[in-house]
Amino acid sequence: VVGVMGTNCYAVTDDTKEAIIIDPGNEPDRLIQAIGSKELTLKYIVLTHCHFDHIMAVNELKDHFGASLCYSPDDLVLASDPAANLSSRYGNAPYVLPEPDIALTEGKTLSFGNTVLHIISTPGHTDGSICLINEEERTIFCGDTVFRGCIGRYDFPYGDYSKLMKSVEKLSALDGNYKLLPGHDVSTTLDEERQNSIYF
Repeated sequence: VVGVMGTNCYAVTDDTKEAIIIDPGNEPDRLIQAIGSKELTLKYIVLTHCHFDHIMAVNELKDHFGASLCYSPDDLVLASDPAANLSSRYGNAPYVLPEPDIALTEGKTLSFGNTVLHIISTPGHTDGSICLINEEERTIFCGDTVFRGCIGRYDFPYGDYSKLMKSVEKLSALDGNYKLLPGHDVSTTLDEERQNSIYF
């Protein structure tokens, strides 16, 4: 958990020690030390979306490890505009990102080590919000699209309630149960949200 907004930053690896990091929202020195202490080879820096609290260690990690930056091109305006990504309002300083080395779009996969993550587009919190699905582990990294008992905010620039609800329907329609790892707070499951959330 990093930064003033308590963002869940995930390092994902397997027995090959090749790894990715998802949503490095802040505290770059701490993240660099953690990755180094586990002797991981960082291949990708992956963003579920480009709000400030999910991106503010990206440039430092990219410079240190040389990893490829991956996010949706639909969030380019957020990546390049501190007002749109909210860093000029809430961050320590205005923050911008380079264009992605790998554009994450619907149906694309990211492979590292023996692991494959499938990308699905889930706009609404931002235009470029995505989720990453690990079918083998039945796990979804869902960013700020879904939380336990709730959904992401849609009142920031480029948020859209109707798009977000369609994204929730898309997740709900997936076959079977998955563990949901959100961008903030505790994990949940797709079955739990289907049964208990008024948004599903």
